[in-house]
Amino acid sequence: WSLSENVEMIWDSNQEFEVKSLIASNDTYEKVVAALLRQYIGQNISARPVGQLFIDPDNGKKVLIVQTAQM
Repeated sequence: WSLSENVEMIWDSNQEFEVKSLIASNDTYEKVVAALLRQYIGQNISARPVGQLFIDPDNGKKVLIVQTAQM
């Protein structure tokens, strides 16, 4: 999704997370990423991915930074 939406994604985590369930949606990039990250809320896990989306005010370019939140 990031490539197709021209969003730079930075994976700032040393962990990998398995996608719990596939998401097929025609929603906005932001809503799809939020739905994907919501899969990990309330799970009995020690860490989960969290993301922040930044928009460069000069050129409108989006950057998604994904990090690990310890539970």
